[in-house]
Amino acid sequence: MQRGLPLGLAPRPGRAALVGLLVVAALAGGMWTGTRSRAGRPEPPPEAGASPESVARALEGKVIVLDPGHGGPDGGVVGVAGTPEKEITLAVALRLRDLLLLAGARPVLTRETDTDLRDQAVPTETTRRRQELMARVRLAEIHQADVLLSIHANALGRNSRWQGAQVFYDPRGRPEGERLAQALQGALRELTGTTRTHRPIKQLVLERSPVPAANVEVGFLSNAEEERRLRDPEYQDRLAHAILLGLARYFSASLPPPGPSPPPGGPPPPGPPPPLGAPTRPLPGPAPPPAAPGGGPLGWQDWPLQVENPLAWVPTRQGGSCMHRNIDYGWIDVITSGSMYAGKTTELIRRIRTFILARRTAVVFQPSVARRYTEGEEVVSHDGLRLEARYVDNPYEILWYAETHRPNVIGIDEAQFFDDGLVEVVQELANRGHYVIAAGLSMTSEGKPFGCMPQLLAIADNITSVYGVCVVCGEPATKAFALRPKTTVVEIGADDKYEARCRRCWLEGRRARGEAV
Repeated sequence: MQRGLPLGLAPRPGRAALVGLLVVAALAGGMWTGTRSRAGRPEPPPEAGASPESVARALEGKVIVLDPGHGGPDGGVVGVAGTPEKEITLAVALRLRDLLLLAGARPVLTRETDTDLRDQAVPTETTRRRQELMARVRLAEIHQADVLLSIHANALGRNSRWQGAQVFYDPRGRPEGERLAQALQGALRELTGTTRTHRPIKQLVLERSPVPAANVEVGFLSNAEEERRLRDPEYQDRLAHAILLGLARYFSASLPPPGPSPPPGGPPPPGPPPPLGAPTRPLPGPAPPPAAPGGGPLGWQDWPLQVENPLAWVPTRQGGSCMHRNIDYGWIDVITSGSMYAGKTTELIRRIRTFILARRTAVVFQPSVARRYTEGEEVVSHDGLRLEARYVDNPYEILWYAETHRPNVIGIDEAQFFDDGLVEVVQELANRGHYVIAAGLSMTSEGKPFGCMPQLLAIADNITSVYGVCVVCGEPATKAFALRPKTTVVEIGADDKYEARCRRCWLEGRRARGEAV
């Protein structure tokens, strides 16, 4: 297991994640009856009626906030063998995040490492706890989420009799929360064998959530056997698959049936859409990929790592959006924020890893002046995520590398430190068919446009804005505040030099020092 990965998060081959998505799509037909192998594990049926497209179609473009419970000094409940709840919830959430990305959804995690959202400046522990819970809710508002899922593990003393995953909703919250909980519980019953049913509960996060919300209790750590299962990476994958399936069923209830549109002027087909897993007509769309040697269609395992257009055979979903589209001339994705500590590098690493899981060749570049937290050839986020990277002195080195190695996907971190030549390079890369993901600060700590970022944003095909949390008041942060006056624009630093602040607290800080605003 690699150092720094949470419990049960040993690296897995990319093909396994893709096969996992296909397996859950097969199980989506609702025909699984819970038969078990000699080893006691549930077995999928020999055939099922759903396709990967039906799962992807239901989840395409959905913004889903995943809230792995506890973190940092708050470990949650502790299992019989000493397993802290916070490790299990994070492990399941990260696996679920990978599956959602593969299905075309847009997952947002309240935490990706062993941290919490508490503001230590708040005077009492009770108030800090409430402040942290509301910070999780605010993420659903900031990202305009479609649903919010809290992930927890249960415990009841040392009573080994209680076991099984269970989903809760708060009747005081959004009314769709009960239907969400019902869909999730049904999938968990099918894929994990739990006999529990969804139940109402009073919880602050579920009550205050601006979107439909549910709390998934993945099992009882107070049960020694279930604790062993919850530590098992394969079982964590099964839990993630079940939640993915429940989400797809929840969203599919409001989707029209796939297939050709009715004739102009004709009435829409009567009746509600079929449930996820019912036999469907083929999705209309572009022609299929070329045949594999021997005449059959290309399978996942046959997809080439290098093609003339690097994204030519990325799977297309009807009505798809910016990521994973069949496009002719590449793509430019820009991740930006005015605030430091907003997760720009974390989001870049996450997206690059998603393409690697899909067996795409990818490389990340960073300007030499922006090296931090490492002396090696890697990019490191403020929260400790690491990914192999190349350091360059000017953007034209990126173009040279692309000409000689032809990677499918090119990531660029700390883009604001490059000169205007980066804009020309990125435009050329996209025109040659590369998928470019660039992350950078949009403004300096003085509130001025930062480097080439305005021009980069102008040519972007898609822009993702991320936000930090103001260290003063806890509201969304959009500015970087220098703790002491700067002497140069390029001044690399961490929390010893900069703070994330909202506009109001940023203005107050600069005015207090007599600086222009």
